[in-house]
Amino acid sequence: MEGCDKDEFYVMDITATGDLHLWWRPGWRGYTTDLACAGVYSREEAERIQKIRGTDIPHRKSTIDAVARRVVLTGDLPRTR
Repeated sequence: MEGCDKDEFYVMDITATGDLHLWWRPGWRGYTTDLACAGVYSREEAERIQKIRGTDIPHRKSTIDAVARRVVLTGDLPRTR
């Protein structure tokens, strides 16, 4: 049996460039690069979003959570000497 979140999805915009993905925020309120701030949608909601914008692709939450990692980019660190 799959995990409890089998019908929970993140929605990713595939038009983003660079190393960061854009995820739909909760309540259809824009995008975020922070997965912790991403909306979690039912299968039905995620499919409806995809029908409206074909470049927004649903991904099973459990799959993304399994590969997600927290990082600090070098360019974000303050310079010290």
